[in-house]
Amino acid sequence: MKRIFWLFLLICSEAYGQASYARQDFYFQNAQGQAISDASVYVLTQPANISSLTPLATIYGSSTGSGTANCRGSAVTITNPVMTDGFEHACAYATPGLYTVCYVSSQTGTNCYPDQNFFLGGNKRINPSTQYTIPCYSSGDVPIQGCGAVISDNVLSAPSGGFSGNLNGTATGNLPLTGETLTGPLALAGAPTSSLQATTKQYTDKATPLSMMNNGAHGDAIQLRDVVLSNGSTTLSSASASFVSTDAGKSFACVAGLSGYLSISSVTDSHDVVLASAATANESGLQCHYGHDDTVAFQNALQSTGSYPSTLANVFVPPGTYLVHSNTIAVRKGETLIGAGSTLSALVSYDSSNFMVQMGTNASGTSDPGGLVPVVENLYLQAPNASNGIMANANGFTIEHNWLQTNIGIQVQGTDGIVSENTCDQCGVFVIVVGTGTDYTSTHSMLITNNRTYAPKYACFEIQGAYDLIIDDNYCNYPYQFGLYFNNASYTSYRVKITNNQFSSSTSSSYYSPTEQHIYIAAPVYGLQIANNTFARGISADIYNASNVFEGQINDNVFEDSQAPNGSIQIQSSRWTVIGNAFINGNSWAINDVGGVIAAHGNIFSGIFSGGNPSNPRDNAAIHLTTAANAGSVISGNVSADTTYYILGQSGGAVNTTSFGNLSGFSSGDVYDEGNGPFNSCNERTTAPSAVLASTCTANVLALNSGQSWRSGSGTPSGSCTSGSLYTNSAGAASTTLYVCISSAWKAVAIP
Repeated sequence: MKRIFWLFLLICSEAYGQASYARQDFYFQNAQGQAISDASVYVLTQPANISSLTPLATIYGSSTGSGTANCRGSAVTITNPVMTDGFEHACAYATPGLYTVCYVSSQTGTNCYPDQNFFLGGNKRINPSTQYTIPCYSSGDVPIQGCGAVISDNVLSAPSGGFSGNLNGTATGNLPLTGETLTGPLALAGAPTSSLQATTKQYTDKATPLSMMNNGAHGDAIQLRDVVLSNGSTTLSSASASFVSTDAGKSFACVAGLSGYLSISSVTDSHDVVLASAATANESGLQCHYGHDDTVAFQNALQSTGSYPSTLANVFVPPGTYLVHSNTIAVRKGETLIGAGSTLSALVSYDSSNFMVQMGTNASGTSDPGGLVPVVENLYLQAPNASNGIMANANGFTIEHNWLQTNIGIQVQGTDGIVSENTCDQCGVFVIVVGTGTDYTSTHSMLITNNRTYAPKYACFEIQGAYDLIIDDNYCNYPYQFGLYFNNASYTSYRVKITNNQFSSSTSSSYYSPTEQHIYIAAPVYGLQIANNTFARGISADIYNASNVFEGQINDNVFEDSQAPNGSIQIQSSRWTVIGNAFINGNSWAINDVGGVIAAHGNIFSGIFSGGNPSNPRDNAAIHLTTAANAGSVISGNVSADTTYYILGQSGGAVNTTSFGNLSGFSSGDVYDEGNGPFNSCNERTTAPSAVLASTCTANVLALNSGQSWRSGSGTPSGSCTSGSLYTNSAGAASTTLYVCISSAWKAVAIP
């Protein structure tokens, strides 16, 4: 018989045979387990009115109603309700039967419990040498729960027929707690509402993912790295293998030497098998996997083929390694494919193209209807032969917590997608965002966040014509060619935010190309913000702008240890604001603008030209302007404490630019102008060759009467002027310091 510990038996001294009344002990605590004293405990006969707490039962202080009292100091009738003491305890005796017990206190209010069983022998610690049988006291036609049970050695055992009980208010049948089988279906009233309630099949089917193991998958693929093949032979050998006879019929796939997935015809011994077809090349030290081909199991579980299913799947991939084919597994809109962890549930494909998992379509690429969200998470996707990972094409999708070793890790198009907390280990490209290049059409509202990319063979991110895209808080470590690449000049992107990311290049040349750039803009972008990122060791450039950017902003970033020979930020065209950035230990210019208009303000420079300063003064500056296309640029409020270079250097092509309030620790000045002018400079030390116009801005002009003015600057004035105007040359000698405009021409005034 099933043995159940009877946990609420308490000490009482009466012998069972002498007792007339059954004892009940009451313990009352709050939610924190603290005792509640002076609480009223009402014992009510049934049926009870819990609103009025009536009718009150007659209760006693001992089991006989006389003699020595055991509860509340009196052996005879005691007051109902009884009160709990400072140890949360109260007790009472009553005629055996069922009662309603109500607890009342100011802390908890009123709490009532019907059908509380007062029975002889209850609520006491039983002498281990004595057995007691719980008597059957009835209330109407309802047998008391526990009727006929035997108590022995402080253990409660069920009666031979099981515990009796009432079903649906009648006594027409019993439901044994143990020992018998329910012969018909049991219908529950609804879904569970607490943790210990039973669940319906419908609830379980919806809430619990379908295990791939229940759908015919095996997850038994084993990796080998020492496979030997002989061209034209069907024998495959591996010194590390442990083949067994049951491996016959499984599939073998290798990075080379076999024509696709080949089945094992027979097992020769623990290190040799015979394949269904011969090898196509001599190979040794070859990487392969062998195991059951689980492609069809995944297709069936996810309903990957054909039209959109009426019942959607929620599929769980248990730990294991699953050998599959690419371009065959599709997670339909509204379905989920969830693994046990990004290193536990592995899908391996040896195909050389296509995507291992598609989302929002069937396996043939036909889009699903509706807007339900497909989900792929907690998987490890491995493609030794450069197949691709996940392709999402849906209006809403979630891809998270996956580990990818594939060519393209993830390709996304559509809307409202989230790519979060994935890791791409030596992918070709981690994420490609593909749009149409037209605003307000497709591929928009994407969030790519908290991902980690290690040593991608081409780029961490590639963008082709998306809008309303956020790439935030990702790690892009050791990209070989690009950290982030705006590709395809025919596709324009709109409103792209690149924020809070970390881009870093390796110190080992095997992990980067000589032309590696952290952000390469080769396609038009409207509304590009690059903010709060960290750029470390950009090889060719940290940011390279080769295409038109409209409303571009580079702000509050940190550029460290740039290796770029032609500038950390290189601007070929467009209009940019470059604000509040820190440039630390760069190899060349911080900003090299050879074709765009910039507003550079509030940037800080330290350690620029760590490899040596340029010999030409115009090039020896943190910011470098070089062409007439820079016209309209404003350089202001930039600072460096370094003593070896200017803040701004302008070569001959730069015209119509303005500079003010820049401050360098360089004794030769803050700004060097070799441009063809006009150049406006205010509140800074400007150095310019004497043959070049250095017109001053209004901050250095004192207006006089009739249009005359008194200007100051560094260098000899030239050009037309208003007769009677004065000019002071801060770099002049005795005869070239003060100039007067006479007949619209400047004349030097000799000073003794």
